[in-house]
Amino acid sequence: MRKIVFGLLLVSSMSFAQNEKFMIGLHYVGDVSKEEIVPRNFDGILGLEAKYNFSPLGIASFQGGICVDLLNPKKNSSDDSNYDKTILLNPNVGVELDVFNSGLKPFINVGYAFYNVSYNVSPNFTDPDPAIQEEKKITFDYNSITINPGLRYNFKKMFYLEANYKFLPVDKNYNLHFVNAGLGIKI
Repeated sequence: MRKIVFGLLLVSSMSFAQNEKFMIGLHYVGDVSKEEIVPRNFDGILGLEAKYNFSPLGIASFQGGICVDLLNPKKNSSDDSNYDKTILLNPNVGVELDVFNSGLKPFINVGYAFYNVSYNVSPNFTDPDPAIQEEKKITFDYNSITINPGLRYNFKKMFYLEANYKFLPVDKNYNLHFVNAGLGIKI
């Protein structure tokens, strides 16, 4: 009985792997906007992305997934603020195109980012105002739609390299720009 169950699990996992319905990738997060509060105060560390591939239609393969990026605060000696680590959570849908008939596939994703930045303001003991004598936590919401074009290079059937750009139009005069580069596996 164990051999039959093990055999069925092995056959189903092999057929599951041949479908390559899921993609899981790790990437480095970088920020290319230099004048904004986020790149001045945060360094990208790591991102994790999980996607599900729906049935392809011709050269197009539709996907849905979620991306989680972790940003670490920089140490600023000129600033009295202590930023907290922050996470950018980005559920998205997209399409990958097989236009080059090779391992190189362009894609574009559209989603919504949940992104909050918070920091603690240290008390200023030289100020006579009692409201400034206590530490305060200030939070900014940068929640926004995301537009995410990129390129994915598939090699060895199961592995891929990926580079992409993520644009967040937060406000009329404030945009965030992230670049990601990493690798992943199809299962």
